[in-house]
Amino acid sequence: MTRGRKPTPTAQKELHGNPGKRPLPQNEPKPPTEGIRVPSWLSESARKHWYRLLPIVRDMRVMTVADVDVLALLCVAWDDFVRAQKVIEDDGPTYSTITESGSVIWRKRPEVDIASAAWSRVLRGLTEFGLTPSSRGRVDVPKSNTPVDELAAWRSRSANVS
Repeated sequence: MTRGRKPTPTAQKELHGNPGKRPLPQNEPKPPTEGIRVPSWLSESARKHWYRLLPIVRDMRVMTVADVDVLALLCVAWDDFVRAQKVIEDDGPTYSTITESGSVIWRKRPEVDIASAAWSRVLRGLTEFGLTPSSRGRVDVPKSNTPVDELAAWRSRSANVS
């Protein structure tokens, strides 16, 4: 399956004058940033990653209540990587086994593939939150985390016109 380029955030298109001149979404959701809680299903070891990453993504203003599960999955993947990597460090990337004929053969430890797959998931999750050097330049952070009350904004503009 091939994937195209990720869509450019509406705020970024507006900043650049909508270079593609395509219609912009009018009612793009703006999830709240308050009420973020660690999911109850997260393991104790994955929670350590959660509590380390949450302040970073909050300070970067890229975390909302809609992103809780994405961050949790990143923490699970990171925990999977750490646990598999620990086995590799302790026992090595291979193990020996004896065949039916009595020969010794060396096999790749399953944790090598587990660590590799987990690292790919970690990297995708880090990229989604703009937590890698190259992905930070592609994340567009809104100037304010507070949702705009359209009616109040209209009343304010109307009051200033009179």
